Amino acid sequence: MTALVLLLPGVSLQTERDLRDLSGEYPRLAQLLGRARRRLRSGPFESSLLSTLGLPAAVSLAGLTALADFKEAPPTSPLLRSDPLYLHADPNKVLVQGRVRLEPEEAMSLLATLNAEFPELDFRVGRDPGRWYVRQPPEVSGKVPSRHWLHGRSLTPFMPRDAADRQWRRYLNDLQMVLHVHPVNEARVARGALPLNAVWWFGGGEPPVRVEAPVATRYLGNDILLAGIARATGQVFNAVPAPEDLLGPGRVVMTCDEHGDAFDPTLPAIGLAELENRFLPVIRKALLTRRICSTTVLCGSHELSIGWLDSMRFWRALQRFHLE
Repeated sequence: MTALVLLLPGVSLQTERDLRDLSGEYPRLAQLLGRARRRLRSGPFESSLLSTLGLPAAVSLAGLTALADFKEAPPTSPLLRSDPLYLHADPNKVLVQGRVRLEPEEAMSLLATLNAEFPELDFRVGRDPGRWYVRQPPEVSGKVPSRHWLHGRSLTPFMPRDAADRQWRRYLNDLQMVLHVHPVNEARVARGALPLNAVWWFGGGEPPVRVEAPVATRYLGNDILLAGIARATGQVFNAVPAPEDLLGPGRVVMTCDEHGDAFDPTLPAIGLAELENRFLPVIRKALLTRRICSTTVLCGSHELSIGWLDSMRFWRALQRFHLE
């Protein structure tokens, strides 16, 4: 039998007072969520994912994603993710815009300049032009939320303020100054695109080690963190799965996130429409016939659990939800 873990980082459950509601557009998903047992979750999604999969909370997210980004020649020194983003400042807060598309030629030009100015950081790019890494400087922990989790949020509460993080803040300020006057950003502004006016260091922690007892047997969906976990545990990763890939013995993890951190930006991601029309009919039938013994849904606001008895609760109302 299959134990399914379904990742929906952009979905949040709502109360009756909230006017945003996609349950009518995605009734199968609303039905599945409505029959589940649920508990609130908080904090960065990646931390909840590691906990759900039984992985150490201290593991380096940058180290995990680097295993998939640099499969042939993984870096030997500790890394931080150093993803470019756009910061919008107003009198009260600094908002993070983390979904800024970057072309490969733009990334190469920006990184050439940054490596010339800061050779000790050894900037390098992953499979996605907007996924950057640096060699982790001393006294910089990088234990802060990811760029994707910060998207749309105020940066101010998450800026490190301890004396030990003085070097962290100095580097980010210096990098901002170089990016601000770079010709790539001048060209982007001239054509009406958002500039890349900052980088965000995150993903620090302990190096990933080989897990002898795998927490899952298959990782499905175009997501760099799932690809890295699969490589660290020696398990199967499939960026573009079919519905039948869900079924089979063991624990299966599948992500549905059109705005996530793609393993390969040239490949499609599973969106809610595909989940609704291709995957959920298979999940529902497999739950009723007990081919799937349990489904755990990890979304932006809650962790939900659905077993066979839960799937039989036909009287439960559809769950209202919206996308962040």
